[in-house]
Amino acid sequence: MTDHPGHADAVSVDELPEATPHADLDPMLIDWRRIASIAWQGFLTYGRGAVLIHVDALQVIYTYQPGGPCRCFAQAVATYDPDQQAVVGVNRGGENNLYVVGGWPPPPEAYAAASAELLGATVH
Repeated sequence: MTDHPGHADAVSVDELPEATPHADLDPMLIDWRRIASIAWQGFLTYGRGAVLIHVDALQVIYTYQPGGPCRCFAQAVATYDPDQQAVVGVNRGGENNLYVVGGWPPPPEAYAAASAELLGATVH
């Protein structure tokens, strides 16, 4: 995971010591393939935007927001590399954080290998 530009006083993820637990980034590492796949699918369908993750006690909901949900996402959405990164907004307990993250596989490869279930598709 590469960057955490959320707010002016935010600490860059690159500055965290290795193996430091992080409430948002640890789950993103585990679910990177889903995040990258949703990001690429959204980019192909709508253009630049952000994967939004809403976390509450009962569920985790993933959505794609073209352009981002607010003006605070504008710089991240305008400057990220969709072939290598995803803009991710996490809402947990009323707290919102913004990340620009990259991982393996990159979003196009994650999407190419993604199952319908991973992308949340249903068959009728």
